[in-house]
Amino acid sequence: MDTPLEQIDELIGLLPLPVCVVNPVRILTNANKAGKAVFPRLTTGQDIAFFMRDPALLEACVKIIEHGGSAEVEVEELGTPRRFFNVSLSAFNKTSENKNYVMMIFTDVTLSKESEKSRSAFVANVSHELRSPLTTLMGSIETLQGPAKNDPEAQVRFLGLMEQEAARMKRIVDELLSLSKMEIQAHMPPEEDVDMLGVLSRTCDVLENQAHKKSMTIILDAPDSLPTVRGERDQLIQVFHNLVDNAIKYGDENTKITIGAKVNDKSLELFVQNFGGVVSSEKLPRLTERFYRVDKSRSRDLGGTGLGLAIVKHIVNRHRGALDIKSSKSGGTVFSITIPTNIN
Repeated sequence: MDTPLEQIDELIGLLPLPVCVVNPVRILTNANKAGKAVFPRLTTGQDIAFFMRDPALLEACVKIIEHGGSAEVEVEELGTPRRFFNVSLSAFNKTSENKNYVMMIFTDVTLSKESEKSRSAFVANVSHELRSPLTTLMGSIETLQGPAKNDPEAQVRFLGLMEQEAARMKRIVDELLSLSKMEIQAHMPPEEDVDMLGVLSRTCDVLENQAHKKSMTIILDAPDSLPTVRGERDQLIQVFHNLVDNAIKYGDENTKITIGAKVNDKSLELFVQNFGGVVSSEKLPRLTERFYRVDKSRSRDLGGTGLGLAIVKHIVNRHRGALDIKSSKSGGTVFSITIPTNIN
């Protein structure tokens, strides 16, 4: 390719993939529209290392500058969320000093990487978490086929136990599938404009009866209007459904659950507060881990899978938000979510 540099912008502008051009001293000279959209910090006139610090990529770039040819490099871009790219590097426009310009073409392979990771995690988690209910089911079946074969009362008891364990397995599988979907979508920014007041109001309405069964009251503490956020409505509904459902399960009877909202300059701060057992400070960071339970036996008795808060965390990350958890005797346990309102 001996295309003059002044025509490079027009040439790479026709390509749908992100493309960058680096000169023989590793300075970025050209970047197409797709490249600037994927890497907003790209600025011509800067060393490519300012934007992409992957050692393998920089080493391949220098090698092609010196000796020509081409190379394929896999790059992991750190950040939230992480992204993975296959980068094709090719030499062109050799200079009088026998150096080469380098063209880099980026192919986003994040989806396939995350899909592979999710499949592996799904298999590992399912095999671990389903072992206990499967053992219970097998034991119940053996009892029904043997000692309880002619015992109607025992049959009723063991069939009820089997129903509970089967329902538990279904919840685990459903939430694992939901979590896997969230992980795959993590790098894909949502595109809807979501009315958060409607999301919070719907959560109150849906879970009000469940709260009343424990003599609990759900209070909506929010302004009459809230700014919209860029998001996916169903996922944001799932966030607050999970948080309030947890608040009902683990909160004390005859207490209140508050769903609140506060408008900041460039963000919306949302929170769910309940009063129950205090979570110690060393356990707070672990609440969003898969299958982590502060009280395992109580959680399982209440139908918890240990996945609800992990799902919340992944959805919040996808919405470029932040999740903060605090717990004290006087202030209760508060889950705060900050979501930007100025995403274009």
